[in-house]
Amino acid sequence: MSEPTLKLHRGVYVVQTIIDGRRIRRSLGTSDKAEAQRRLDHLTLTNAVIDRNRQKTVEELFEAYTSHLSNSGKNTKHWKQIWKPLSAAFGTSYPQYITPEKCAEYCKNRGVSAGSLNLELGLLRTVFNFAYKHKLIPNAIYIYVPSKPPPKNAYLSRESVRRLIESTEHKHLRLFITLGITTGARSNAILDLTWDRVSLYRDWE
Repeated sequence: MSEPTLKLHRGVYVVQTIIDGRRIRRSLGTSDKAEAQRRLDHLTLTNAVIDRNRQKTVEELFEAYTSHLSNSGKNTKHWKQIWKPLSAAFGTSYPQYITPEKCAEYCKNRGVSAGSLNLELGLLRTVFNFAYKHKLIPNAIYIYVPSKPPPKNAYLSRESVRRLIESTEHKHLRLFITLGITTGARSNAILDLTWDRVSLYRDWE
């Protein structure tokens, strides 16, 4: 099969291919060359995915990613929470239609901080990288992610920490806060911690 080419046939542009020695024409329905090229580009983009029946939406790629994490024993609740606005914006789309312009439009309309946008679109990029690595999509897709803002230089004093812990009524939240402050671990690392990695008796030097 030859590469599709643009041809003018009887006053109308067609896309022409050669299959098994036979010339196949498909009308693009216009005599304007620029419009014909636009329609040909759209057809090329649409047909880029190997098999339409196997093509997955952005939402299905995210589900495949979180299933992979769950099978590896990782907690996905945090990522599913971050995914909610992305699902509303991109979930039903096919991945090849998520362009840098679409991402920039998402940033403009989202109305949240640069840090939140960095986290959300960073997750979308991770999902697409996972999908390409595992052959769920045929081509790598570039996702625009805004720069991460500089960290805030804010610190809790010992008295602030004491008041925070004492004002927390639920024991599991007090434990979570204590672990976070004393270990400096990220929230996901604490939530993913399993009992086989915890020692209640070992003396630490």
